Amino acid sequence: MADLVENRSASWQPRELEELLEGVQQNYEVLWGKLSGTLSKKDKDRAWSDIVQS
Repeated sequence: MADLVENRSASWQPRELEELLEGVQQNYEVLWGKLSGTLSKKDKDRAWSDIVQS
């Protein structure tokens, strides 16, 4: 099965990865927090959207 795995080139540039990680770190509590009355799926979606747009 290992023979079937192809080596793929990275689809992310190093700077893009740094920006992604920075956004995730800044929004960690929202992204991985438990859904509750104060944290909704909409909040999580908004955080991901903000990260992607930056």
